[in-house]
Amino acid sequence: MQTTIPRTGSSALWHQAPPCKRYACLHARRAPSCLQAFKSQVSEVPQTSAAYQRLVKAKEDGEALEVTVRSCNTGGLLCVVLDVIGFMPYAELAASTTRVVPQTDMEYLIGQKLQAKVLEVDLTGEKKRVFLSEKQARRGEALQRLKVGDVMRGVVTGTAEYGAFVDLVDLPGVTGLVKKAELSWDRLVTADDAVQIGQQVTVKIIGLDAAKGRLTLSIRQLNEDPLKTTLDTVKWGPTKSVPTEVQQLVDRLSRCKGISQVMITRQAQDTHRISQELQVFMTRTEVSDGFVVVARLGPVLQELQLTTSLSRDDVKQILQGIFKDA
Repeated sequence: MQTTIPRTGSSALWHQAPPCKRYACLHARRAPSCLQAFKSQVSEVPQTSAAYQRLVKAKEDGEALEVTVRSCNTGGLLCVVLDVIGFMPYAELAASTTRVVPQTDMEYLIGQKLQAKVLEVDLTGEKKRVFLSEKQARRGEALQRLKVGDVMRGVVTGTAEYGAFVDLVDLPGVTGLVKKAELSWDRLVTADDAVQIGQQVTVKIIGLDAAKGRLTLSIRQLNEDPLKTTLDTVKWGPTKSVPTEVQQLVDRLSRCKGISQVMITRQAQDTHRISQELQVFMTRTEVSDGFVVVARLGPVLQELQLTTSLSRDDVKQILQGIFKDA
């Protein structure tokens, strides 16, 4: 008979708890508890402080380590890593590993070597504990095949106040975050205004850290910035009030070598399409002794005229440098 491993407690508490507490909660109803079995074997392998410090560093660096499966119980695998006993819950095994045999028959793994990442190193108790994940190591391997700029198919699996989570269709088990500002050019109150759970989307990779398993995606960048098509049709008027961030940009540009004057000219409102952070665009408007740029913040479009002897590329580099240092 196949054994199922229930989660105990509320879902919210599960996700808020640190990994070591999650596993204790996960198997709290087991007899004997998998963690009790874990504790009983912890002291059987020499445990030096140097080994634990090495494991802490591996966790911080997102490094995958080779582990040897020593035994298994109803909750997971007990593995030897750097001469220390670690615990790998069945939920943290890669899908390809668990597909071989039912979860109730994992003895075949005893003696085998697996690649795993360190989820948690608990040094607070009388007996130190290490929690491992083969799933996270496989995720890191998958991320190494990607690069910034790649366009992928995905499915929205969750939303939060700060963005949406998207599973990559062609890399099962790999999830990335689309921050709210990268969901759409439209003004958004919540991520749900742009996408829904289960929706199929196309995303662009804009940030990648394979070692730490971090993947940042964008939906917005696959669509042309509407400002580029509305500058000629937007209704310009006199400048009424300059946003603080735009004034700070003007002050910094005025101090740049090669720029003799920054003039605040026209202002417009674009209440539908907005930027959620300050952005600056160089226009192709021809003026004597300089260039015209447009700063966008929220619904405000602020036109600035730069008087300079610098080339267009030089001005672009100055603008890029300002935003890089911001």
